[in-house]
This record gives sequence, structure tokens and C-alpha cells, in this order.
Amino acid sequence: MNETPPATGPASPTSIVTTALGGVGLVFSLMGCLFMPFGMLGAALCIVAIVLGIVEMGKVRRGESPEASRTLAILGEGLGGGGCLVSGCWSLLMLAFVGLYLFLIVGATGASALGVH
Repeated sequence: MNETPPATGPASPTSIVTTALGGVGLVFSLMGCLFMPFGMLGAALCIVAIVLGIVEMGKVRRGESPEASRTLAILGEGLGGGGCLVSGCWSLLMLAFVGLYLFLIVGATGASALGVH
């Protein structure tokens, strides 16, 4: 059988990028409450971090990437998942506020949302 030994050495660049993208994405997702495009950018970065983390974990399992990469890949996936969760919560909160506004303010005054009577 032709089995390759597991790779050794420092963490791979992909796992480091995964962790960095997850962290930056989480911070941008948290900043989404101040400026919505930050939240959208944060969600996109977090999704990329999750995908890269999954790819890196596969490489570690196959022995193509050092075992040291496993921790950083898991950390990047976790940060990315947290950022996606934060972005999703902010999005639901914004939808709730818009719905509440349309129901209470626009509906109570009988005005059209577009300003046309």
C-alpha cells in the first residue's frame, strides 16, 4: 500500500488565512449595526473562511497539510460561523424594524409607503 506519511511542520498558509478571514469577518459582522455594508462584507468573508476551513481540514485528514493546521482551520471555521450568525441576527433585526415601521407608522396614518395616495 502506498500511504504517504502525515505532513509535519508549521501551520499551512491556508489555515492562517482561514483564521484571519474568520476574525476579520466576525469584526465586520459586529460593525454591521453601524453601517450595513460592513455586515454584508463580514458575512461574505465568514462564508469564505468556513469554506477554506473545510478544505483545509480535508487536507489535514489526507496528510497533505501539517497537523498544526487543524487548530487554525477549526478556529477559522468557528469565527466564520459566529460571524455568519451575527450577520443573520442583524439582518433579521433590521427586517423586524422595517416591518414594525410599515405596520405601525405607515399603517396607522393610512399613508402609502411610496408617498402616493
